Amino acid sequence: MMWREAVYLMQEIESLDSMRKVTKSYKKRRVYCNEKGVRQSEFYQAGIQGDKPEIMLEVRANEYNGETHVEYKNKVYRVIRTYPKRNEITEIICTSTVHKNGVQ
Repeated sequence: MMWREAVYLMQEIESLDSMRKVTKSYKKRRVYCNEKGVRQSEFYQAGIQGDKPEIMLEVRANEYNGETHVEYKNKVYRVIRTYPKRNEITEIICTSTVHKNGVQ
């Protein structure tokens, strides 16, 4: 399996600014992935919940630690669901997000 594409796994971090307002930031780390097509069954299952899966990425299972967002090809996505597969691989199904001023 070729692991050629870089993806940034992003964990959301909430903190208080000087005005005691909650702000969100992300802790990023780069890993390598394979891009896969979203299966039709995945598309319909997510649609029931109001989500629209746009990409599926495969990463090595030991590299995924429950991150909530990914940055892939300069676009930020929210993780809808993950699925462990054989051979120590995790599939990450994502939908796009809209952010103000880049990452929220």
